[in-house]
Amino acid sequence: MLRILLIHCLALAIGMQASAADLIVPSKDYPTIQSAIAVANGGDHVVVLPGTYFELINFQGKAITVRSSSGPGVTTIHGGGLGPVVQCVSGEGPGSVLQGFTITGGNASSGGGMYNFNSSPTVTNCDFINNSATFGGGLHNNNSNPNVTGCRFIDNHAVANPPFQCGGGGGM
Repeated sequence: MLRILLIHCLALAIGMQASAADLIVPSKDYPTIQSAIAVANGGDHVVVLPGTYFELINFQGKAITVRSSSGPGVTTIHGGGLGPVVQCVSGEGPGSVLQGFTITGGNASSGGGMYNFNSSPTVTNCDFINNSATFGGGLHNNNSNPNVTGCRFIDNHAVANPPFQCGGGGGM
């Protein structure tokens, strides 16, 4: 009887999983998107309220969803020309989701708007506007295979970089 009870308790413990959290940005606890990503656990949702967020974000290998609450028309992540606006460079897979943003102001050697390295995130309903890089002004994939759907690429630029004098993929 004790053995059956222990097996039943173990089955209950295994079946009990923590539910995903919604981390709201901006809030007292999470003033920036990156501050919410830093504490997020797999399956969590970083929900970003309308506004313009001047920051660069990195998914840090986490299978989380980073989404705007109201879509790309009112929610922008602006990189300020300081690098790729969004990075997935730690083996992120399809469970790493970017959804519903305008991504702008990125400037980097690779992937001004978004840079993926050895990663295959999911990117939906995003507008990549006015980003620049030597390779992939809007989005650059290095050994990556993201699932990109419902996105627009507008006025992104790939810029020649001496001594190579080559660039590639203004949009992607």
